[in-house]
Amino acid sequence: MQLHWKGLDASDQGLPTVLCVDGVGVARLHQRTDGTWFIWLDYHRLTHVARDCSSYDGGRAGAEVWARRHEARLAEEAAAVRQKWIKMPGYSEGPPATPHPALPVDEWLRQRDADWGIEIDVKPRRPRRRR
Repeated sequence: MQLHWKGLDASDQGLPTVLCVDGVGVARLHQRTDGTWFIWLDYHRLTHVARDCSSYDGGRAGAEVWARRHEARLAEEAAAVRQKWIKMPGYSEGPPATPHPALPVDEWLRQRDADWGIEIDVKPRRPRRRR
């Protein structure tokens, strides 16, 4: 498991605030307007756990201890997130082995939803009654 700190995005020039495990952000430091710090743990999940920090450096140290304590779970969840990223449109680690044929947008959306296991049932609108 590889831990490293980075900025929120590529244009972020400030302090590194996101702790990444194998490229997936798992914790994020935030600075309040009054200058105090807090951290979101399990940042990669839908539900985050917020904890107050004594300082920026204290938050970084605490996050690294937390990540080492939960090393096995975080590595497994990071691998699962990376697998989802691979299935997303636009992701590439090089040229595809076989080029995908160009599909109309509606067909591509149906195929994507089927690959991701999404079932969307859109019922037709009821006709409007005109007066």
